[in-house]
Order: sequence, then C-alpha cells, then structure tokens
Amino acid sequence: MPKQRVVPPNALPIPIIAQDPSIRVGGKVLLGEVEIPYEATAPGPRGSRVYVVDYDASDRRLYRPARLPALDSPRAIAEYRARLADPSALERDPALHSVNAYATTMAVLGRFERALGRRIEWGFGGHQIYLVPRAFEEANAFYSENEHALLFGYLRDERKTVFSCLSHDAVAHEVGHALLDGLRDRYTHVSSPDQAAFHEAFADLVAIFSVFTMVPVVERLLARTWRKPIVARQLDAEWLKRTPLANMAEELGRVASAAPRRGPLRVALRLPPSPAYYRDLEAFGESHARAEILVAAVLHAFSAMWRHSLFGESTRSRRTVPVDVVAREGAELAERVLTMVIRAIDYAPVQDLQFSDFLAALCTADREVYPGDEKYRARESFTQAFSSFGIVAPRRGPYWEAPDASLSYDHIHPSALRHDPNEVFRFLWQNRKPLGLYEPAYTRVTSVRPCIRRGSDGFLVNETVCEYVQSLALSVRELGRIRLEASEGGGRARLEPPPGLGKDDEVTLRGGGVVLFDEGGRLKYHVQNRILSPRQNERLASLVAAGQLGPAAQKERTFARLHLAAGTRWARVPRARKVK
Repeated sequence: MPKQRVVPPNALPIPIIAQDPSIRVGGKVLLGEVEIPYEATAPGPRGSRVYVVDYDASDRRLYRPARLPALDSPRAIAEYRARLADPSALERDPALHSVNAYATTMAVLGRFERALGRRIEWGFGGHQIYLVPRAFEEANAFYSENEHALLFGYLRDERKTVFSCLSHDAVAHEVGHALLDGLRDRYTHVSSPDQAAFHEAFADLVAIFSVFTMVPVVERLLARTWRKPIVARQLDAEWLKRTPLANMAEELGRVASAAPRRGPLRVALRLPPSPAYYRDLEAFGESHARAEILVAAVLHAFSAMWRHSLFGESTRSRRTVPVDVVAREGAELAERVLTMVIRAIDYAPVQDLQFSDFLAALCTADREVYPGDEKYRARESFTQAFSSFGIVAPRRGPYWEAPDASLSYDHIHPSALRHDPNEVFRFLWQNRKPLGLYEPAYTRVTSVRPCIRRGSDGFLVNETVCEYVQSLALSVRELGRIRLEASEGGGRARLEPPPGLGKDDEVTLRGGGVVLFDEGGRLKYHVQNRILSPRQNERLASLVAAGQLGPAAQKERTFARLHLAAGTRWARVPRARKVK
C-alpha cells in the first residue's frame, strides 16, 4: 500500500518578540505569535523570499547560519519560546536574532500577500531579499535596493548591546519600505513633500498595526495603562497615546538618545488634530516630520472606529467594557485597518502621490470589499480624521470616480488583460482620448497584476491592477510654451522652466496611472496623474531643490541617510562599514 502523502498547511505559527526586549512580563520578554507562510527552508534561515546572512561589517565577522525550529513540533517550539523570552539568552545567542528577524519579516510579507491576493515582487527584481541582523555598529536600520537587503544596526552602551533586529517595530518598518518599493518603485523619486513622507508613514503604520493584531500582546500592553473596565470617554487618541502600542522602538530610542531626550524613536500620536501642520512646510516639510501627520490622522480614525464598535454613537455612555474585550475588538479592527492601508496601494497613483490621494485610495479600496460599513464607519472616520489635519479628499467625495462610459472595448480580449501588458497598452491606446493620455508622450505599461480578494459577503472579488507611466523629454526652451491643465480652481498655468538651466538643457516630464479591470475585463477605476497636471510645476521645483533633474538621479535611494539623519537624529553614531 503506497504511503499517504501529508500535505503541509499553508502557514505555521511561530513565537516572535512582540515589541522589543525591554517590554517584559515577570522578567521575561513579552512574546507574540504570528503565522508565517509554509516553505522548506535552508540554514540561514533561507527561504524562497528571504535569505538571512548574519555578517557584521563593523567587526568583520560572519556568524554560523541559524535554523528554524521544527514548526510542527510542539516541543521544539516550546524550547525556542523559552530561549527567546530569556533576556540573557537573547544577549548571547545570535541564532535567536536571525530566526526572530526572519519570522517577523515573513509574517509581514504574508500579511501583504493575503491583503492583496497575490505574490508581491521585491523592488530590485530578484526573488530573495538579504536580511542582515547585525550589519554594522550604528544607530540605524534601513532597506537598501542596491544591496537587495534589509540592514539592521546595533548599539553598545555601558551595560548591554541593543539590536535593532530584535525590535518588531524596526523590522516591520523596514519590511514595509521594501514591500512598498516593490508595489510602487516611483514613490522614492523626488516629487512632493507628501510623496517623500508617505514611505515613512506607510512603514510606521505597518509596524504599529502589526503589533496591534496580536490579541494577547494587546491585552498585556493595555493592562499596563488600564486595569479597570473602560468607558466610552476613556477610549480616545489621548488614551491610546499613553500605551506602548502607539510608540516606535522604545528600547532603541532609550539607548540611542542623549539626555534630556530619552524615549521611543517616534511617538505616533504626538500631534493633536490641526490643519496647521500640513500647511507648515518649514516645520513639517522633512519626510519624517511630515509622515507624523499622516500616521496621526490614521490613528485618530482608528481610535474613533474602535470606540464606535464598542459603544456606538454615544461618547458619554456609562457602559463599561472589560480590558480583554477592548483588546480583542482592537486587534480585529487593526487587522481591518492594516488591510485597508495595504490594499489602498493598488488604488493609489503610481507617482506624485498626495495624502489626499491616499485618502481616496483608502476609501475606494475598502468600499470594494465592504460596501456596508455599519460596525466601524471606517470611511466616514477616515474622512473626518484626515480633514481635521487639513487633508481633504480630491474631487467630489472620498472615492475615485467611475470611468467614462464611452470607452471602446472593440477587439480587446478580457482574458489577455489579466496577464499581457501589450493587450493593456492596446486598450490604453484605443482609449487614449477619453482616458486623458497625452499622445506625444512615451507610454509604457509597467505591470499587470491579477488579484483575488474575499468580500464581506464571502464572494471573491477578482480584479486586475495595471500600471502605466508616461514620459516626455523637452528642452527648457520648449517648457515655457506648454500650458498645463486647469486646476480645481479653474485657472490654467504654464510650465515654469527650472532656474539655473540653459535653454537647450533637457527636462523630463512624467505622468502615469493605474487602471483596474473587473473580472469581465471592464474598467472599474482609472487613477491618474497626467503629464500636464498642475502638479508638474511642484514636481520640477522639488527636483531643483534636491539638485536632481535626470532619471538616474531620481532613482537614487536615500533610506539610509533619511533614517540616520532624521529617524535617529539625536543618536551617537560609531563607525560603520558598508556590507559587501
């Protein structure tokens, strides 16, 4: 009788450090549990998507590759959990660092793929990203497209060494950068203050809500602030700010900070609602500072949804809810919000992103899967919270508009639209006038991504997300002859030639869009930033300010400098060497 084959599950649970080793219960490091996609791994750990290389460039030391514990063995998992929760074991066992960072990375990757209903490519074109847990002795951690790597530093002080790879916030944040780069690689191009800040805000939201989805962890952390049942008036953004859940990288911030500032690297709810921050480019033009505005807006919406799901319309209700019930509801909501944030990328412009565009993308993507929204009032909460920070949805309401009904589908094959860039381009070219494509520009379809999502009614939502870009190279002399499209106020302006360039120097205008097709091959949404958009002058001004005008310069990645200069701007920075 042939031996029956055992089919492994799609995902397996594994313990991880919930926030960082400084968050403890009874002297033990607080752990959470996540599910990681099943795969056969090699020592490293090394899988099909993540390859851990434990090389310390500062000490020029290569550590022995670690192995994952046997995820199907309760005894092996229990032993691994005990070692991971032991602070002294974390200090002396490099293998724990590698496995914890690998598991956290795979958990975030799995969450993205479940939300989008497809595999996600890395931004550098390869299948595996290098993960270096102890890359250098430096107050920094960053994603490097050129190195195809996630690089994590460490800091020594008088008592111990603090490793950024053991901070859930730091790892999830950098994985968020890498995955967003794979979804929208033009978001690192110089464009506007909003687009520069969006990468940081998105990565922060991934880190914060990834912790929020672990129910036992949320219960433990909330119990630190509240031991009694909670009433409606207590569940607000100020209450959330006092919990560790809204803070980023507490342990790394305390060790890296110089007196008198000692605390988390970032406090997500530092800003109370006010439109003044968004208008103040002098104080909130730097990417990390501006990212705080978007993160605060999302968290204020989250707290409003959380309160509404437990207490309904009334904020004066005297009904009390136990902390464990509050935690479970918060974790369920965090799963919904994180999924909204991830799915919104498919509905966001390919470049020149504004925070208002992201609001429209959030609401449109959520409505596609959850047409009814009685429990959380998510879209209403997001619109109100963003508005309180001066971020107003574009056009008429917080949704992208339906496409023009006059589109032609003659000789377009719906099945080919799901995989063939040439068929998508044929559709674009055939409908270039109603879609508003600028005919003299060079147009290229850059991706075609089929995806399947499960709606609130249990049925599957099939879509195809396609991206295209347009570029137009002009001399400075020609720029002044081109009139831009009318702005929302109705006025039309000319392109303004960048100062400091000769009349024969070349400048490239860029535009592009996302077209989303339903399962029948009909266009559902067209999210576009046109070549002649009024935003072109803003983009050119940003290029001048950054000293970048050529395509090669725009592609330069600056995550390392951004994180070093702003994210840990008060840190001591010892020597650092490039990881080869």
